[in-house]
Amino acid sequence: MEYLSETCPVYSCGWRSGWVSMHQHDEVVWDECAEQYVTHDTGVIVEQTSERPALWWCVAVYTSNRAYGGPEEGGWWYSCGGLVEHAKIKFFDKYQDAYDYTQELWAWCLEENKDMGDEKLVVRAFTEQLPDTHYPKTQPFYS
Repeated sequence: MEYLSETCPVYSCGWRSGWVSMHQHDEVVWDECAEQYVTHDTGVIVEQTSERPALWWCVAVYTSNRAYGGPEEGGWWYSCGGLVEHAKIKFFDKYQDAYDYTQELWAWCLEENKDMGDEKLVVRAFTEQLPDTHYPKTQPFYS
């Protein structure tokens, strides 16, 4: 999950046979067209049915830019960026430690951003997920 949370959602789907399949948060994605959660490997529709305590967190620093999305409706832009400052990536087994480090990094980024142009540094935090090399994972499209 691309934010800090003390809990992780658990998803499930029922089958006609009576079996219920359970999926962790890293096994599902939001399907923008269908506007529902689906498993990322098979596309089966799932819904959140419970939560469990999160076990670990990760915090990292990224660049932040704006990229041109397309000419629709006079042109539109989206946020994008890449992982930088690899030495500042940290993993935590306590939520509060991850939160405190996030605040510390934001203060550092604000100071660093004073001397930067359009590209800025931002903090991204993750719950039970390794940091992505870039964002967004897929280029958005106009709909």
